[in-house]
Parts: sequence; structure tokens; C-alpha cells
Amino acid sequence: SVQLRSITSMMDFRPGKYGHGAAKREIFLYTVHSISRGCERGKIFPHPACSRKGFDSILFDMSIITRTGDEGETGLWSGERISKDDIRVEAYGTIDELSSALGMARHLCFQDEVLYAIDDIQRLLFRVAGELASVGIPFDRPITGKDEEKIAEKTLAIEERVVLTGFVIPGMTAGSAALDLARTIARRAERRVITLSRREAVSSDLTRFLNRLSDYIFMLARLEEASAGKLTFA
Repeated sequence: SVQLRSITSMMDFRPGKYGHGAAKREIFLYTVHSISRGCERGKIFPHPACSRKGFDSILFDMSIITRTGDEGETGLWSGERISKDDIRVEAYGTIDELSSALGMARHLCFQDEVLYAIDDIQRLLFRVAGELASVGIPFDRPITGKDEEKIAEKTLAIEERVVLTGFVIPGMTAGSAALDLARTIARRAERRVITLSRREAVSSDLTRFLNRLSDYIFMLARLEEASAGKLTFA
């Protein structure tokens, strides 16, 4: 899969045998757009300019080792270069951390509903990261109010079945413990995004989504515990 937070830094946009650097970058970004919209691997929609320039397709022949970040900078999805300790990088990097934590939780949870939810959340997080890693070019699949509404509805649906009568002691099963860790990372990601929003514009749909997301993950953890008869209150 395409790692949105570094994909542009993997390409050399200097003039060369494939044409002017700016043209190469435009064609490449168009291709990333096509991938982010769900194109199958190996079936990339070429940029319209490809026919003019004699391209048959755009080939991705690159190593994970790029050396473009050796001086402490990284490339945004929209092409800009910024410092790796920039709050924007910290924000979408924490989203990456959250997705990785959810990946671990998947292997420790047993409820099908929870497993499907984890997969859905991870796919949504790619969109969150893509939006946060975009400045000069708007991300084409931003988080919307409908995304926030869906997870809010799912959270309420679990609350109707898993009634909470007090403060919960987290981590009473291996799966719920992993989800609770992911939940705290989600909260940290939200804090990083709020910090970013103090400096630059961030979609209110995105910040509301992150606020709802940690609640959703909390209830998924409680569902795992309740299903195992291990939901415990302080």
C-alpha cells in the first residue's frame, strides 16, 4: 500500500529522461490520487499527459530506502518538504502509530464485530493521514461529517448492549488491553491535531471524527470484555 506520509519524497522530480521536473511531479501526484481512490495494484490510471509524452504507464520501481530524509526533512502528500519534527508530521505520525496499534489488537480480539470494526477504522485512518499530510493540494478523500456520524451510531449501538454502570478497569482481556492502548493513542493523536489547528487550518469534521473515534474504540474494548464475561468496574 502507498504510505501517504512519505510517498512524494520517494520520487526524483528533477529534469531527466522522462521530462521536466514539474511535469513529472504533476503526473506522479495524479497517479497517487488514482491509487488513493482504490485502484487495484498494477492498474493505475495514467495522467492524461502520458499519452502526449509517450508514457504507456507509470512504473513504481523504488526502494523503501530513499535517503531523501537524511537531513531531517520529509515529503508531504501534497509535495512540500517539511521538518520531521513539525507538528503536522507529529500529527499524522501519531495516526500511523494508532493504526499499527490497532493492527496488533486485531490478532488478540475474538469478536467478529470488533475485527470488522478494526479493519474499517484502519482504512479510515489512511484518509485521516492523507488529509493531514496535504497542504498545497487538497486531499481528494477527506474525512466528512458522515464518517463521524457513522462511528457515533456504531458507538451508541454497542452502548445499548453493553451497559456501563461505573468506571471501567481497562484491559481485562488481551484484546481489550490492546484496544485500550490504541484508544489512548487515538486521544494523543487528537491532541496533536488540535495543536496543529492552533497554527494552521484543520477541518472541523476531522477533529470531531477523532474525538468520536476514541469513544468508539473504548466501547469496542468493552464489547470484547463483556463477551468474555470480564467487564470489570472500579
